[in-house]
Amino acid sequence: MRITEHYNITGPVPFVDVQIERDNLLFTHPTAIRNDLKSGLAASATARLGSYTAEVLRCRASPNAADQAKGLRLVKSGLNEPNETRLGYTRYGSQGHGWGPGLGSYLWNSLRNPLCRDGLLTGLDQLPVFIPRVGQDLISDMTTRLVFPELIDYTLQMAVQYPAMTRDLRKASFTVWDPTNRDWVTIQDVLPFVGGRQLLLVPKGWVSNKLLLAPRPYYNRFATTSVQEERIRYINGKADVPLKRDLHKEFPGVRELNVSQTLKAADKGTNLIELYTDFVDDGYEPMDDFELLRKTAG
Repeated sequence: MRITEHYNITGPVPFVDVQIERDNLLFTHPTAIRNDLKSGLAASATARLGSYTAEVLRCRASPNAADQAKGLRLVKSGLNEPNETRLGYTRYGSQGHGWGPGLGSYLWNSLRNPLCRDGLLTGLDQLPVFIPRVGQDLISDMTTRLVFPELIDYTLQMAVQYPAMTRDLRKASFTVWDPTNRDWVTIQDVLPFVGGRQLLLVPKGWVSNKLLLAPRPYYNRFATTSVQEERIRYINGKADVPLKRDLHKEFPGVRELNVSQTLKAADKGTNLIELYTDFVDDGYEPMDDFELLRKTAG
């Protein structure tokens, strides 16, 4: 049963009309939020995401033991999987497989990546390009937890617009990111309570059905292209450029080449990650209503 069916709402709605009883194969994504021009909450959510990422990377780069301990705690303790949105992967119901302390430790260790030390990685959505095991579901979990306050505000705005939602409101405690204190804090607020748990509405423009910054496109468009530029030779005035298919055979490790070529380019004053992020932003188009309905079909 969709949200609109549960509340007898007719006509189009601005939120993702998910199936309440199970998870839906859509994912909140920082790139989608950053490029959402319709939601007034997008700027606040993007700033909150940036605040968390900056603090974790600061702690990772710090020689101070207290900062190291704090950074590890930030990625282990606050990023439990949120199931209020009913988005992401799961096998049964809307419980998912969760972020968990094990993956938190893995991410913290992975942030020893020289791209982090050199200040090249700046956003959560960039992590899958370079770090294995960080895919769309984990990015979605992290994003949802971090922009939770904006999603609460949005849900309560929708409850005003659709008063039937107010009949199910219940107070609960939530762990959220506080950019002022640069730490996780606990707040209390009300949300609709449906199907045995709170319901958090998500603006249509904040979701995607795929990774928007992904390792293979970066490898094809930027990493291997930079190798071609390094190896170009001119014979009798004609450019001799290695073929992409030959480079694919020579460099089968996609993320390994992504890292090494990004560092090489940075040494020469070019930030390939920034170029890729801008490229994706420039070409970004949100999912249309037909695709959203198809991905949330019963």
